[in-house]
Amino acid sequence: MLPLILAIITLLIASLYDLKDRQVPDELWVPGVAVGLSIKVLEWERTVKFLENYWPFLLLLAIMLLIEWFLSTSGEADLLAYLTLASLMSGKCWFPDALIIYIASKVLMVLTLPFQFLLNLITVMRHPELIEGFDEPIWRKLLALLLLTPYRRPLSFYATVAEIEVGGKRKFILRAALKPISDEMPEEGKWIAPTYPMIPFILAATIITALC
Repeated sequence: MLPLILAIITLLIASLYDLKDRQVPDELWVPGVAVGLSIKVLEWERTVKFLENYWPFLLLLAIMLLIEWFLSTSGEADLLAYLTLASLMSGKCWFPDALIIYIASKVLMVLTLPFQFLLNLITVMRHPELIEGFDEPIWRKLLALLLLTPYRRPLSFYATVAEIEVGGKRKFILRAALKPISDEMPEEGKWIAPTYPMIPFILAATIITALC
């Protein structure tokens, strides 16, 4: 129970930092990792059995995190959060908790897309000028409603510019949704690719996993 409580408290504090300025102090993760590794050393027989049962899934998680790191689709804090969970949490059924939480957090993040699409659709219906001037087929406009959003000041500080002008026509940059946060501040009136904080999703996935 102590490792779970420590994991939730750590993720809660990290979520507050992530929501505020997207910067989570590295030292925040030290207690969780230290406690988790200490427990695993003290309970070495249980740890050996854990590794024997779950090493393929832990390896899979490590590979996915490395891929995200090299593609810059996840920040350092996100990776440290999963590492902390892997240190503190054990396993349920056939999978280690850290892998279940990883998958659940990604699912929760993807579930925000329909809400973003609906919000964008309502916004565009009220302000059709936001979509005017785009030389795009309907399927790309629909993808833009799903992946991008018109300029919103609260989101602009953690967003990537997601449109360009070619020959006087506006075009969406759909791949911007997969890019890391840009240092370039988006202009008002432009479409942007928002970046949402990941730690709150990891916290929610951890709580859901603990309750199941």
